[in-house]
Amino acid sequence: VFRWALPLGLVVVLIISLTIYYLDYKKNLNSGIPPLNAAADFYQTMERVDFQTIETTAPDSLTNDFKLAARRRLEMITALLSQPIFEVERMQVTAETEKRATVEADLIWWEWSAGSWERRLVRERLCFRKQKNKWRLLKRSELSEY
Repeated sequence: VFRWALPLGLVVVLIISLTIYYLDYKKNLNSGIPPLNAAADFYQTMERVDFQTIETTAPDSLTNDFKLAARRRLEMITALLSQPIFEVERMQVTAETEKRATVEADLIWWEWSAGSWERRLVRERLCFRKQKNKWRLLKRSELSEY
């Protein structure tokens, strides 16, 4: 009986060791991030990254197009901010007394919509009242688009 106990014990220990090794290997094999999750993480990181303050772990060759897109967006925002909101085309005093005055103004409103500038022409009426040698705006109303 003792002749078989040692070899049988070694076989059992070997089987247990192989089982533990196989389970550990399988666990390590499946513990990595699936490729779709890794891709989703990459795009989420790049979606709103501020390239002036953050360094990404991806090489530049993988992020240059995102940097170019961010630079173009910044240029577009700068261009939009430098454009006027409106222009005064014409102003005319329509009524004036010692204490009150009414002015009509034709304005050109510039609005960025659907990737282009839209021009809207509006006529407004401004009502003023004089207080201590200064004209104070009382009411502003849009008369019509012209």
